[in-house]
Amino acid sequence: MHPRLAEVMSYAEEARAELLVALADIDPVRAARHPDAGGWSVAEVVEHLHLVEHSSLRALFRALRNARAAGLGDEADDASLAPLIADVASRIGAGGRTAPDFTRPKSADPLPELVARLAESREGLRTWAREADGAALQEAHFPHPALGELSLYGWVAMLGAHERHHTAQLRAIDAALGD
Repeated sequence: MHPRLAEVMSYAEEARAELLVALADIDPVRAARHPDAGGWSVAEVVEHLHLVEHSSLRALFRALRNARAAGLGDEADDASLAPLIADVASRIGAGGRTAPDFTRPKSADPLPELVARLAESREGLRTWAREADGAALQEAHFPHPALGELSLYGWVAMLGAHERHHTAQLRAIDAALGD
């Protein structure tokens, strides 16, 4: 895999690993409970993460195909994407956004089923990465509903930053539920 794509994929994979570690410590029954202060349950956060990744995959595949049809070339740059990742992470971390309807949780599915869906959507991201490998992904863009125009590298970074943001949130939700 090209080093730039490997870098953003590694960031997303590390975020997923952190999420799964956090979820391993949460009782599935407890995950369905809402905190007293209101807001989403842990399970709803996980469903939201799946919906975001699933919808992002559709955008990533479409943008890649469109960019290739328009003559997207091979990746010639090998500079680190750490500044891009940091920028996207800081923009995600700023928070204060309302999730678009298509990413709002709608089911009451149990946590193990939702975690399985996350595994499926992540496999989709890995498939996309295999197809995108070697392409100049900084040159291909697609608008994000909250962050504006992002390169395809930026979209992968967004998925990792988004999961890290919500991993902290679900830990706070679980702590707020008490014992």
